[in-house]
Amino acid sequence: MKRRLAILLALPLLLLIAGCAPATHASLSAHPQATASHLPTKSASPKPSLPPITTKPIVVPAVVTSDYLVDGTPNVPDADGEWFGEWAFFTDSTKTVWCQFTVFSGDNPGATCSIVPADHALATYPKPAGSSPDCSTNNWDGYTLALGGSADDLVPNADAGWDQCISGDAQIAGYMAKSKVLPSGATISFAPISCTTSNGVGTCTESSPGYAPISITLGLHTASFVSTN
Repeated sequence: MKRRLAILLALPLLLLIAGCAPATHASLSAHPQATASHLPTKSASPKPSLPPITTKPIVVPAVVTSDYLVDGTPNVPDADGEWFGEWAFFTDSTKTVWCQFTVFSGDNPGATCSIVPADHALATYPKPAGSSPDCSTNNWDGYTLALGGSADDLVPNADAGWDQCISGDAQIAGYMAKSKVLPSGATISFAPISCTTSNGVGTCTESSPGYAPISITLGLHTASFVSTN
């Protein structure tokens, strides 16, 4: 009787222990759980490449030399069998610097560049020693450069240098009234002289066969010349 009672008392304890045993649950997912090594990776999107740097070609303004003719009939002889041509231009739209060149059939060519008389005060380059700003003490004021055999009384005594005053010259005033602006970078020429502009600065060069080139350069802030003697 006591043995049966012990067995009966032990059965509930066994059932209680069995109920406390950990249960094994099946995964609800049909796929294995992803681990860090199996997680999908995002590839870095490529950075857009910068467009290539392109350099625009320098476009030289197209001009026609004959459009800058202010006097004469080049290569067309007159009654004496001679001819000449006079070309002129302003170096930019401010019209503060003016250049001209002349070619003759029976004489040496020449060219000049001048600060327009009304704008002398704007010129900042060093004025040459001995010049007379108002042309009161001599006939050159330091505002006109010239080259070539047709230019007289150049300072110094050479084939390029400082030339005479142009203030009050009626013929030059008439040429200025006819003159156009030569675009920066453009060149006009009639052998043996060519002239060009760059940002308001004018340069004229004579390149005669058998002689070294001579030139003048003038702007509000620069003045120079190249002479052979």
